[in-house]
Amino acid sequence: MDSKELVDTIISICEDEKAVDLVVFNMNSKSILADYYLFCSCSSEVHIRGLVGTIEKELKDRFEMLPKSVEGKSASRWILVDYLDVLLHIFHPETRSYYQVEKLHSSEDVYYPEGWEWVEPEEEAEEQKGGRPSFLR
Repeated sequence: MDSKELVDTIISICEDEKAVDLVVFNMNSKSILADYYLFCSCSSEVHIRGLVGTIEKELKDRFEMLPKSVEGKSASRWILVDYLDVLLHIFHPETRSYYQVEKLHSSEDVYYPEGWEWVEPEEEAEEQKGGRPSFLR
């Protein structure tokens, strides 16, 4: 499985488990850490831990793949799951808003899974209330 297939699988699981505000950066030519950085939010600490558990179980069952590491489980408001080629950041919305980690990356690096399109943040503020990513739909 290549990193694009892995990130697409993780996105699908996140969407199935009702994670919101998914944003994926293609860092293939810019980072030695990972090919993709994926950010999402969950509504509560229980939701965050549940999503991490589901992703770990699904990837283990489907592909016999375990994360290299999982950081932040004890705090549960920001968990980082390292699948080598994909770094998954799962946030509580308040924590994500506070740290604004996505601002470290350029919108030029955004990866668009099939069916997503760019939506300007100003337009989104007017039309949001839906379930797609914070600036992607």
